Amino acid sequence: LSLITVAVLFLLGKELFGKFAGFFAGLTILTAPWFLTRSLSGNLDIPLTFLFVLTFYFAIKFKSNSNFLMPLSFSLSFLLKSVA
Repeated sequence: LSLITVAVLFLLGKELFGKFAGFFAGLTILTAPWFLTRSLSGNLDIPLTFLFVLTFYFAIKFKSNSNFLMPLSFSLSFLLKSVA
């Protein structure tokens, strides 16, 4: 799930600021000690981080394309369920 988070963060950075920023966003989180430690320990911080990044990505995509309403709704509902 942590590798998927890096990929979604790349897509988010690419969507907002271009490929260069997306690459460095993914590289930055991939080299962050907290992220690597949590990825290897198997606790719930990584799924929560994944859902935050995914929800934000779908929200940005929904702004320009209304077809992203359902994925946004699902990711937001899973995020709110995991936070509660």
